[in-house]
Amino acid sequence: MGTRFNQFGEIVDPANCPECHKPLKEEWVACPHCGTPLGPTAESNSSGSSARRGVSPGHATASITPTGRRASLGELESWAYSSEGFDHNRENAESWARAQLPFFENHDFALFRRLRDWAYSPDGFDYNRENAASWARAQLPFFEDHDFALFKRLRDWAYSPDGFDYNRENAASWARAQLPFFEDQDFALFKRLRDWAYSPDGLNHNRENAANWALTAVRQANGGADVEEIKERAKAQRSSGGCFISTAITSCLGLPDDCRELNALRRFRDTCMARSPEGRLEVERYYQIAPRIVESISQHPDAAGIWRSLWTSHLGPAIAAIEHGDHDRAYGIYRNMVLSLERFLEPVNVERP
Repeated sequence: MGTRFNQFGEIVDPANCPECHKPLKEEWVACPHCGTPLGPTAESNSSGSSARRGVSPGHATASITPTGRRASLGELESWAYSSEGFDHNRENAESWARAQLPFFENHDFALFRRLRDWAYSPDGFDYNRENAASWARAQLPFFEDHDFALFKRLRDWAYSPDGFDYNRENAASWARAQLPFFEDQDFALFKRLRDWAYSPDGLNHNRENAANWALTAVRQANGGADVEEIKERAKAQRSSGGCFISTAITSCLGLPDDCRELNALRRFRDTCMARSPEGRLEVERYYQIAPRIVESISQHPDAAGIWRSLWTSHLGPAIAAIEHGDHDRAYGIYRNMVLSLERFLEPVNVERP
């Protein structure tokens, strides 16, 4: 390898990067390890051309801009050609670089490499190089605005037996969906509350329902509510039957927790709904979404009006049907009420990698 000059015309070791000191190839115009721009060798200068593998002279000595700014064609090509990139041959590396250049002129190539390396590693998805790059490119605009280190922490937890024990992809989907929330909220507090809700000493929920409850509890705690008070209130509500929506409606009307109306609904749940597998699944689904529905409506400026309207349109007629022995009608009315309230759930956009 001939003598190499840096961008200031100083002689540098031609075999190693002047910044990270990792080995280089003569034809590289940028270090694929750290992104440092590499000046031409003496041989290329003497020949009057700095073009390598089809790279134009204008790109051969282009400086590699820092994180968050556009990448050069030479940087893209050098990376794709290197063993740390795709290990492409020269022609394929050039083709990939030219195809990707418009995208990376507006996006962070250093972050892309970080995402790709993680997805390619056993700690990430253990994808092959191409699939890892596809995932990284698709996710790059999102992670330019969000904390990738926190995402990995969330993903690792969801992937572990202490979390959900999900597979890698489902764990990543959950982590990505929850990342904006946990950038403003306390993840350690969430784990503590989730573990409590999941335990027999807590609410004895399954993992997913315990997590849904904990998400709501974290909002309440960071809003100033006492954590122990939240836990005690949840246990009391669970022991009294857990009729979250019905309790919110009757409470708005000034009725006590042991009122005739709520007791009728609890008997209906425990005698009619619990008799069939379909009914038990409905109850489980209800426990999963009802706390979030109540939380969402409680934050609405006209929460009291919504609860009173639901009493008139759904809950009152359902209770009347129960008391007249028309259980099918009662079930239909109540189920339609819950379905209509799902619009109050926060939307979760999950993208599979």
